[in-house]
Amino acid sequence: MRNFPCGVIKATAVIAMEIEQASAKIRSKGVADDAEDYELPVYAERIPVRTVLGAPEPCPRLRDGVARPQSLRGYSEGRLLEEALRDAYFLQYPGG
Repeated sequence: MRNFPCGVIKATAVIAMEIEQASAKIRSKGVADDAEDYELPVYAERIPVRTVLGAPEPCPRLRDGVARPQSLRGYSEGRLLEEALRDAYFLQYPGG
């Protein structure tokens, strides 16, 4: 495995919660339920999970004059990771 001096992930965060019962659905119509399910005394919600990019943090030991590559232009603060990855893919493979 190669060692990198900067940008190394040094910790993992874990989120935990107690769940007594659960079910899940995958559907494209957003937050909605079947008509008969609205009669049940069951709480339901959707929790979207998105990865948003933070501000780039250049390695403090970069040599003077080494510029950020244009290929990283799409990886900017506030963008969704999925958008940045999609754009990078189409830059690499224009025909998709």
